Amino acid sequence: MPIYSCESCGKSGVYASVKPKVTELIGQLGPEPDKQIVRFEDVSEVACLIVRLAHSSEDGYGLKQAFDERVNELLDLLLLAASLGDKQWGADLQHRLVQISEHMFTDEAKQEVFGGS
Repeated sequence: MPIYSCESCGKSGVYASVKPKVTELIGQLGPEPDKQIVRFEDVSEVACLIVRLAHSSEDGYGLKQAFDERVNELLDLLLLAASLGDKQWGADLQHRLVQISEHMFTDEAKQEVFGGS
């Protein structure tokens, strides 16, 4: 889960842009969920982009490349879902594209998560 930490005071917090997804996920899991592993990058597209950036060993791999690759991947999957007639999967993919577009097109959001990249 994307968090930020202040080195001087030691406080940590969840990035504001992913808090709604965290709240939604907690609600879906219920008050006493079974023990399980939840990969937040499978729930939040912002987290997915952060993970891609963190795990890239390619020199010069940055926000724009991660963004472009993920959008293209989601659009390809959306075409596949449509060709299979899977409306639920298509709706999920559209929701993921909306997450990216809502987050990525604000300068404040880019600076919050990616340090102004």
